Amino acid sequence: MTETDINNYTIIDGLVKNHFNLGYKGYEDFHKLLWNKNNERIIDPIFKELLGKDLRYSIPISRDMYPAIDEGWELFKKKFNYLFANSDFNIQYKNYKENSIDYHKNKLKLFKAVKKYYKENERALSQFVYNHTNSYFDERKKEDIFDEAFTEVVNEIGTKKIPNKDMTIVLSLNYADWFLCSTSESWESCLNLESEYEDCFWSGLPGLIGDPNRMMFYITNGKKKEYNGIKVDSVTARTWGILTDDSDIIHPVLSYPIELLEGNILQRVFKDLRFLHEEDAGWISKYPLTIIRNTLNQSAFIYQDSSFFSESSDEYYLEGGSSGSSIIESSGYISDGSPYYYTEGLSNLIHLNEDISNYNEDAHVCEVCNERLDEDDAYFAPNGEVLCSYCFSENYSYCESCNETYDNEDMRQIDGEYVCESCFDDIAVYCEDCSQAVLREEAVLNANDEPICPSCLEKYTECKECGDFVKTDDLNDEGVCSYCVKQGVASGQ
Repeated sequence: MTETDINNYTIIDGLVKNHFNLGYKGYEDFHKLLWNKNNERIIDPIFKELLGKDLRYSIPISRDMYPAIDEGWELFKKKFNYLFANSDFNIQYKNYKENSIDYHKNKLKLFKAVKKYYKENERALSQFVYNHTNSYFDERKKEDIFDEAFTEVVNEIGTKKIPNKDMTIVLSLNYADWFLCSTSESWESCLNLESEYEDCFWSGLPGLIGDPNRMMFYITNGKKKEYNGIKVDSVTARTWGILTDDSDIIHPVLSYPIELLEGNILQRVFKDLRFLHEEDAGWISKYPLTIIRNTLNQSAFIYQDSSFFSESSDEYYLEGGSSGSSIIESSGYISDGSPYYYTEGLSNLIHLNEDISNYNEDAHVCEVCNERLDEDDAYFAPNGEVLCSYCFSENYSYCESCNETYDNEDMRQIDGEYVCESCFDDIAVYCEDCSQAVLREEAVLNANDEPICPSCLEKYTECKECGDFVKTDDLNDEGVCSYCVKQGVASGQ
């Protein structure tokens, strides 16, 4: 693990602890897997020789593959599809990349030539306006509407165009990449930590740490992004890969923002791995899942509709070709409205969590039960743990004498109050008769200089000769102790 990973994981750990209501056990399970304590997080053998210390494997993309991964090029072909179907334009990726083309024997900027073509062809212009605007209610001239829509389309393409930089495809088992898989990017998804609260399906992100079959493939130009101090690569496109039990074949699933990372592209890059991209093909994950649960004991796993419970092995797995009607909590059908139905379950999970945009690394959370605490509600244990009032009282007490905090096991009770062992030795003694603790100032010494508590003192009487306290039964009829009798000091001798 690199220093950057340690920093990233520390911040993620705090975010999950403070904003994802996993409960004590759920957070402990997440924490152990995140830091891979006792090697609890499974890394399949096929990856161990590929991955670096940062759990990533990077391969530069050859330039001949750029057309297949350039989202801007795909958008260009979609928006200006009339050109490719109805004109003698022979636009190649090179023209798009260099923004240059021969048009009527003149070399023009590509987008200038495209605009000129549409303005010279009424049918092409009309179709473009129809496809990209609500021109039916627009009273402006068609040419003016076209100019505005054309500018918007060109700007959109420009934001998605691959820059003139070397590109890399990365295979990542690094959880920081997973955690920010959709955050601080130019495109949106429900896993974006900055998305609106009601759409924050990022609530299921902690559960991904318990999936040993999962990997993330992403394209990057080396630019970094940062969120709350977490620093990872900025992503042009990404997809999940799931390792299956079918000869270690990897199934790419759920690509964003568009299908740029299909199996054939990944296979060309990662020649040592095997891919199969069939969206509806039935498959089962190679390894069972470790389920991270929230305070309601519900699964905190985002892709619940792709998971199932195996009654034969008593474990949870991922599966392909799922209908989405049942979820990880059951192998059978669960109806709408049930707290265990996929959508309802995630909604409950979402509303338990706090707004992550208000992350405060100094916020207080009980180390035992994971309750969120205001400053006035936080109690601090001797080892530095932050606890709620209940968990504090269950484990610790304040010494009534020195006002320091100690484990309950190290406290002594006296006169209805708790004091530490050190203070106890200074202010208390044990009664010789009943063995109960008594304040030194309340104890009375008997004839043998042994402390007696006020209750037991009722069984004692002061000797009329020596003044020592002696058990009443040990005095003679004249109220003299046996010691004084032996010494011949009794009355009249």
